[in-house]
Amino acid sequence: MQGNNPKQILIIDYTFHNSYDVAMSRPREFDYDTVLHTAIDIFREYGYNASSYDILTKGTKLNKQSLYGAFGDKKALFNKSLSLYNADFLERFQQLLSHGTTALETLRYWQLHFLPSRREHNYGCLIVNSALELQNSESSNVKIEFNLMCQQMKEMLEAVIAKGQQEGSVTLKLSSDQISAHLVNTIIGLRVMVRSGAPNEQLQSQLDTAIELLLI
Repeated sequence: MQGNNPKQILIIDYTFHNSYDVAMSRPREFDYDTVLHTAIDIFREYGYNASSYDILTKGTKLNKQSLYGAFGDKKALFNKSLSLYNADFLERFQQLLSHGTTALETLRYWQLHFLPSRREHNYGCLIVNSALELQNSESSNVKIEFNLMCQQMKEMLEAVIAKGQQEGSVTLKLSSDQISAHLVNTIIGLRVMVRSGAPNEQLQSQLDTAIELLLI
């Protein structure tokens, strides 16, 4: 910490807070987002229910007091993991759709680079996996993140589709709203297939078919 600016003091996080003497609390000795990304991988690999305290503490290399002192209980840690995962996914989705000067170039780039890497493929999508796993009170935030993911993907794709229709590279037989909704459904289907262990070649074939059907 540099200088004596009080604002810098306020951003220090603490493992626990002592109401009698906050100054004696110990600052965290770990990176918040790094721990969350580790938790994301654990929840993706094991699922919510099977991600025990033991697995989470061993994976994050934090003891239970530090982990839950920083993030709350298991449900709170899971919800924070969902939000960060969704934000990272949607940021990458937007980046993929930012390539190319024409809609056709953009769609071709997205077609080639959207599917996950081998490591990502092994884990699958945290949000889709969780939506398939949880059908109880733990699923409320999953539904929120799932709907957010689908809506934002649709909006991003619809902008590219509408541009392609104006440029003459995308079919006019269906509206940009209908085509983008269909693509989102295809994406969700692909992510369910990842969960079932489908090989990347099969996933790529399905994605290629969806793209070819909308191009002129």
